[in-house]
Amino acid sequence: METSFYHPTSLQDAINILGRNDNMVLVNGGSDVILNIVAKKIDPAGLVYLRDIQELNYIFEDDEYVHFGGNITFRQMLASPICQRIGGLRKAIEAVGSPAIRAVATPSGNIATAAPAADCATMLLALRAEVVLVSEDGERIIPQNEIYLGAYKTKIKENEIIKEIRFPKLKDRMGSGYVRISRRKAQDIAKIIVGATISLDEQARCNAATISLGALNSTAVRASSIENQLIGLEQDEAILYAENNFPIEAGLRDSYFKEYKKNVLCDAVAQAIKMAFLEAKGDK
Repeated sequence: METSFYHPTSLQDAINILGRNDNMVLVNGGSDVILNIVAKKIDPAGLVYLRDIQELNYIFEDDEYVHFGGNITFRQMLASPICQRIGGLRKAIEAVGSPAIRAVATPSGNIATAAPAADCATMLLALRAEVVLVSEDGERIIPQNEIYLGAYKTKIKENEIIKEIRFPKLKDRMGSGYVRISRRKAQDIAKIIVGATISLDEQARCNAATISLGALNSTAVRASSIENQLIGLEQDEAILYAENNFPIEAGLRDSYFKEYKKNVLCDAVAQAIKMAFLEAKGDK
């Protein structure tokens, strides 16, 4: 089947194209889409190239959220002072592929692809990200932890575009952490991913926490069983708890690495929590 190519230069043009045509695939960086086409996993009637839509190219923060547009690449995020201040997010982006991949790949694609071992998407889950979707029907906002239906499946409709990803701004006495376990340091799919955010009270005790897990289940998940137990704990107490309590949300899919993951996961969670505590205290 012949595949058409569309090159809209405005968000409205892209919305109109999706509204008029079926079996369209959105392309921004294309680091996942092209591989799927070559592998014959998808056979789209058309490709809609979004890269030149400047309306989707922004990073800013206000009193409530950090916002970045659907076109923002990982390289742009790394260059942003806003993202540089969030240690867990910075580490997650640095773990994505190679410099060449980060120059074209986007966090929007990372979420929309819904791969189980998506580095940035897992960290964004810990940051309590929301996805702003737009179509001919208007806008809707879905919390990231509700968007996944399974491996490589989401609630994003065929006619919807990710307009923006946003997450609550980290304020005073809040910190983030990220740990990635893989066979080699670069360009390898992670075996374990852990993201964490911690909020501290005036006595440096945890008063809110989020923990995300990637590469373990069919999708990235929140580990609420750990989050809830960290409330009221100091740093060393929280680390000790994480070291000795396996997250019940970790599905541990059958694989060659299942036993390894089982043995290493608690330490990875503890490391991410420690990073988040230190960042919250200003001891990065």
